[in-house]
Amino acid sequence: MINPCFAYDYYEAGKIAYKENDYYQAGIYFRKALKNFPNHTRCRYYYAQSLINLKDFQNAQKEYEKIIETAPQSYEAKLASLGISEIQKYVLIKKGKYNYPDNNNDKSKTKLTVNSVGDNYIANAVEGSDVTRWHSGKMPIKLYIAKSVEVEGYQDFYYAEVKRAVNEWVNSVDGDILSCKLVEDPTEANIQVYFVSEIFKQTGKTYVAGLATPHVKGHILQYYDIKLATQRPPDNRTFTKNEIYQTILHEFGHALGIRGHSSDKNDIMYSAVESNPQDTPKKLSQRDINTLTLLYTLDPDISNFDADETVKKNSAKNEKILGSKDKRLNAKLEEAVEYTEKYPNNVLSWAQLGKAYFDLQKYENAIVSYKKALQIDPAYINALENLAFSYKEMGQPDEASEQFEKLVKIEPDNINYSYNYALFLIENKKYNKAKEVLNALKLINPKADANSDITKLTDYLSGI
Repeated sequence: MINPCFAYDYYEAGKIAYKENDYYQAGIYFRKALKNFPNHTRCRYYYAQSLINLKDFQNAQKEYEKIIETAPQSYEAKLASLGISEIQKYVLIKKGKYNYPDNNNDKSKTKLTVNSVGDNYIANAVEGSDVTRWHSGKMPIKLYIAKSVEVEGYQDFYYAEVKRAVNEWVNSVDGDILSCKLVEDPTEANIQVYFVSEIFKQTGKTYVAGLATPHVKGHILQYYDIKLATQRPPDNRTFTKNEIYQTILHEFGHALGIRGHSSDKNDIMYSAVESNPQDTPKKLSQRDINTLTLLYTLDPDISNFDADETVKKNSAKNEKILGSKDKRLNAKLEEAVEYTEKYPNNVLSWAQLGKAYFDLQKYENAIVSYKKALQIDPAYINALENLAFSYKEMGQPDEASEQFEKLVKIEPDNINYSYNYALFLIENKKYNKAKEVLNALKLINPKADANSDITKLTDYLSGI
């Protein structure tokens, strides 16, 4: 009989072979490990995935079924159910009998891919309980890359490195999941990339080299902006070609919809992206690719929907794969707490913790977290905005009004900030002040006159 220790070694050897795309050898190792550990669901799942990669769908389905039979409540069982469903679709497609569903006007075709059921960290890809991704029926994603020649430390090759990183994501996923095109006008773009000398006021060993920020209104994803730092503190050394490439690879993953981080250092979406100046940059792992592919099979809660488009909030398919809303929110809180313990001087740590508390409706804790973020960097406007909404939910209108007013003073031409402040004032029956806010916005930003939301508030106030 094989010693159990050797059987465990077979499992580890199988994972190594799997990561190296040697699926035949991986299958041999996993099969040997399962002889001594038949209830090892993760090992059996890897074995099934090896079979999928070898296009042995019949035996892969048998392994999926064994997982569901032995551990029906496990995360692997959820993925196994999805795998069986994809195999069945594949068989129907081959026979020409599969009718592609019209999902929220999403015309992309669902088909069997190895990546759609591969090892992944999909549970980390959502923020709170919401699945955020770009509309598959509205591809290509429009990308704007600023040539920030006026920014200190900017290098001419940065522009090319951004394009290279974007192409790696787009070309790595299977089929027609993603496409992207460059645009010259940032106002037309879904994703805007800018270079700045630094993102946050930070010193010491920890720093933020890149930041991807979503701009969301209700359930509509308006756009993402990505800021890339050109210099690394504390000596303001210019980032190298490899460092910029690896940073944009990580941040673009966020902008595609992977809102959280992986806990595996081998993944590009691991929480800390660091490399020495001349190191070969880390590339996308198979888990990164699998996660993004699986994300684009889920029903989005937040996307670049049309205003009148029906949205499947917290769909049954999403819950089957991701678990319940409460489970997701508590998992996000645990992840955020761990992040703040690991990076206590990082403004993003506390902002993410604030968001986790906010989603759980623990607004008092959210306020404490956002205040901590603003102590580290008073200019981090995302924390300031969320602090305003936290005060609003706490029923503290004076404190909320103070934060909304700060936002408008910082960016007086920002339509969303003025809209949110005016709406808040209307809700609190401060109509004259709301009129002042909207009038000031229109003087500074002529586009506000054509904005439907601003027009609705203006029309409402005109009748008072």
